Amino acid sequence: MHDHTELIQDRIGHLKERLEREITEKICPLQVTAWQVPGEPVSFKEAAAANYQPFPPGTWWGAPWSTWWLHVTGTLPASHAGEEVDLSVDLGFVGDWAGNQSEAMVYTANGRPLKALNPRNHRIGLNHGALAARFTREGEPLIGPTGTSSCG
Repeated sequence: MHDHTELIQDRIGHLKERLEREITEKICPLQVTAWQVPGEPVSFKEAAAANYQPFPPGTWWGAPWSTWWLHVTGTLPASHAGEEVDLSVDLGFVGDWAGNQSEAMVYTANGRPLKALNPRNHRIGLNHGALAARFTREGEPLIGPTGTSSCG
């Protein structure tokens, strides 16, 4: 008999993510600013020093294949301090396929790569899961002691 445990677990994970999109609760506003990169590639250091402008929801991204850096900050309300918190990012994906659409790489405020995003992988566990635990152990929790978080 074949062991399909890993395949089944992957499928359950994908189903869970799709269901979570439908039951996600917004718990705090986020502040988003953006910088349209004039050329690429650019280093994190260069991007961090760039002149970012407000980037409200619904803002037009620009030409196909253009590159943008976003700076996202927020403060977790004290009423949610003990809960598992995810950052869910919708870059304007259409459908449920991963290619030929927006994609992103999330960095910490200190420039450490955190996670890649695409239509099938758009959530970042800020205070739970292996990745958040590793960053906390290494002295860089994704949510600070005052409830603030900053990702680029």
